[in-house]
Amino acid sequence: MTHSGQPKAFDLFIIGGGINGCGIARDASGRGMSVALAEMDEKQKISLLLDAYKDYQFKVSDYRIQIFSGGLNQAQEIEKEAIEAFVDWPVSLDFISPSYRVRVGAFKTRLEAEKNLIALRKKYPASVLLKPKKIQ
Repeated sequence: MTHSGQPKAFDLFIIGGGINGCGIARDASGRGMSVALAEMDEKQKISLLLDAYKDYQFKVSDYRIQIFSGGLNQAQEIEKEAIEAFVDWPVSLDFISPSYRVRVGAFKTRLEAEKNLIALRKKYPASVLLKPKKIQ
């Protein structure tokens, strides 16, 4: 805050006064930038990291495997096969122009999804792994 009670704008605001934070602050101020440096205790840092991790976990979808892309009739047949073959996995039939897509699974990790993708490619060679999407 300035003497007038107005917040002061800085060119650079650094959180963490460790060796890197101090080095960056020194370099930036040497280049004529106005710099603010703030320190947090370890409990605050860990708490912030855990909150960020929890937010990330709830804002992404799962890995899915697409086993088919094409016409409606064939997609419906493959969907029925998939429902019978993969009783523990969710199966969906979606239309994304210009084709219908059959997708299976809801895998939390890439490793789990890739292991299942390898197995699925024996029956569905055109299978592809779909990365999680951010959920708004």
